[in-house]
Amino acid sequence: MDILRNTNFDFMKYRKFWLALSFVVMAAGIVAVFFLGRLNMGLDFAGGTQLTLKFAQAPDVQELRGLVENAGFREAQIQRFGAAEDHEVMIRTPLVEGSEEGSAAPVLATLAGRYSGALAAGTDLNRVGAATIAGLLAAADPD
Repeated sequence: MDILRNTNFDFMKYRKFWLALSFVVMAAGIVAVFFLGRLNMGLDFAGGTQLTLKFAQAPDVQELRGLVENAGFREAQIQRFGAAEDHEVMIRTPLVEGSEEGSAAPVLATLAGRYSGALAAGTDLNRVGAATIAGLLAAADPD
């Protein structure tokens, strides 16, 4: 059996087919991004505030969503976070125009009114704005 001797594969024979297929796949991806929906950019690219709150007992996510919407953050994303027995919820709010400090204070004040004493000690705050992102990018590529 002479499999590895005198091998001659004509890779270039189908180059036009594979090139055309590559362009079709790339075009389909571009069309999907622009027409089927926007990219789901995270906090690092879009900016905003991310709160991870730990509750003493499992909160109702729909009730939290209503409270945060009533505080003026209609585009907030609220979801359970971590293990079910940890009772953690992650709240993401978009960047408030004209403010670099984010929206943690009004959200926490609204939730403290309803869940006073129910919020456990674990509160994690992550704020990213345009100045923060610009500083990180400048530090990564100073040229």
